[in-house]
Amino acid sequence: MREALGTQFSFRQGAIFMRFRQLDSITQLEPGKRLEGQRLLTGEDMYFRDHFPKFPVLPGALTTEAMVQASEWLMRKTDDFEHAGVWLTELKNVKFNGMVRPGQTLSVISEIKKWGDATATFVTKALADGEAVAAARMTLERFHCAERFPERVDADEWMGAMRLRQFEALDPERPGHYPAPTTYYRWVWIDRFDEFVSGKYCKARKTVCLGNEAVDLYAPYFGIYPPSLIIEGFAQAGGILASESSGFMKRVMLAKIGKATYHRIAGGGDTMQFHVELVDVGDDGAMVTATSTIDGEPHVDAELMFAYIPDGVVDSDFLSPQDKAAMCQLWRVYAVGTTEDGERLQRAKLFDTVDRSNPRVPRP
Repeated sequence: MREALGTQFSFRQGAIFMRFRQLDSITQLEPGKRLEGQRLLTGEDMYFRDHFPKFPVLPGALTTEAMVQASEWLMRKTDDFEHAGVWLTELKNVKFNGMVRPGQTLSVISEIKKWGDATATFVTKALADGEAVAAARMTLERFHCAERFPERVDADEWMGAMRLRQFEALDPERPGHYPAPTTYYRWVWIDRFDEFVSGKYCKARKTVCLGNEAVDLYAPYFGIYPPSLIIEGFAQAGGILASESSGFMKRVMLAKIGKATYHRIAGGGDTMQFHVELVDVGDDGAMVTATSTIDGEPHVDAELMFAYIPDGVVDSDFLSPQDKAAMCQLWRVYAVGTTEDGERLQRAKLFDTVDRSNPRVPRP
């Protein structure tokens, strides 16, 4: 299958770029067993501007995406690129043990735990300069696109050939090998809050735009929204909900994804409706349940755990009051927010200390 795909299509150099690529190279590969890959974080990617302005950290969703992509390439190589469609269907027990900073090398290892007729289960881990920072268990599904999407009869050939070229570009010994391209999308994965009830729940939305760089060429020809970014949307909504419950006095960081189940694909023009509920708040962190629907139909269900970062553990610039105020302004928290009793949500007192000359924090 691989040989057939490789001879049917030719692409200009720019066409093989996977702009959402989270690996520079595949360093070890045993089809049917394991794959190792890595990426050097240069700090040039635009998402570091938002995550976070004065304390750049690789988003946990992208660490997860790196583990997903390693597993996808292992599945494709084991399957000899027989199926053009490969899709994440479930995440389990995703744990984040540390931060990944610009200048570090992210190494990812994926191993096949179970291989089935249409699905496979993988155990994965990620390391930053040799130190463990994340681990996950996940299930991926492989399929023929024409069977799943009969209206796109040529998708198998087109996507299969594109994915093969992208895979070959990850070989560090191959002539013309190049690192993952710099990305220029901002790290904002909800468009707005529609409801926000302090200490209880929030509703938000995100519309899939084909002009978004993360969507463009993530899945060639299909315009699919990356599954990891749905988790990030949940994390952004849930993080604001958990942090606001403490008057934004606590720094909140995604610590674990208990489980995430994907029921369908989100494509161009779809509006994902998020419902995030704060189900537990403790001294060390908080837990939320999150769902996404599209046109009233189930899309994704997930459980997320957040940790409170104690003072002194990280730099004081990490999630500063200015950053939190900017997020609330951007997503209109105080325009729609209410208390549990239905009264209008009052601006956090912490924000009274914010320097209004900071261009990131517009006046209300």
